[in-house]
Amino acid sequence: VGLTAPGVSIQYGADKVWDQDVSIMGWTCGYLLASARDVAKFYFDLIGPGNKLVSAESLKEQTQFVPLSTGWAAGHLQYGGGLMVNNINFMEGKLPNPDDLTSYWGHGGDTYGFQSDQGFYPRMNFSLSVISNVDFDGEAPQKLFCPVTLIAMKHLKIEGWESIKCIPATEPKFNCVEEYGHKMCTFDYFGRSKLNKAECEKECKSSDDNIIRVMRDNLPRKLGAMGGKHVVV
Repeated sequence: VGLTAPGVSIQYGADKVWDQDVSIMGWTCGYLLASARDVAKFYFDLIGPGNKLVSAESLKEQTQFVPLSTGWAAGHLQYGGGLMVNNINFMEGKLPNPDDLTSYWGHGGDTYGFQSDQGFYPRMNFSLSVISNVDFDGEAPQKLFCPVTLIAMKHLKIEGWESIKCIPATEPKFNCVEEYGHKMCTFDYFGRSKLNKAECEKECKSSDDNIIRVMRDNLPRKLGAMGGKHVVV
């Protein structure tokens, strides 16, 4: 099994990714190589009617969602046992309600050259997976999730789909963070920052060139220590 399309990486170093070793594919947001169809089927079988993959007791434990109190998504994400709550208008800035019609239970994906979002809609009884082959636009999967969900709702004749509006994508915002001892601008997933890319680079005295250089200087050594082959060249 291999990739059928290249992933375009900037966040972790400029490159086209055709080959990935499982040891470097990310933490809980990676370690999986599959088609969107198979991932959607996995979530339907996991959470959907009959929950074919785990016991009812295990699924109940997985879906005990509580707001995260620490880390990069503190106060912005409800998390259970390997599952998170998302909504088709995720960038709205609200804490998603697990019981909303348009909330889905699943997990985001983020690895070298790829980002994705996927899950099961408990109120509507269908699952969905959206994959983008870029790693530098944190909104990419969510931008597609809403319109694709509305298409599915229309097809399944789910009442009220016409009244749901996809929130227009806003200008991406960035945070100045320190990685490997260097300041750089990274995408702000939750709208906490008011800085656009140019403003962030000015504050950070950083640039895409600096990000790429820092990642190239540091990431291969880190990956080598993990026993994986790096894809940043």
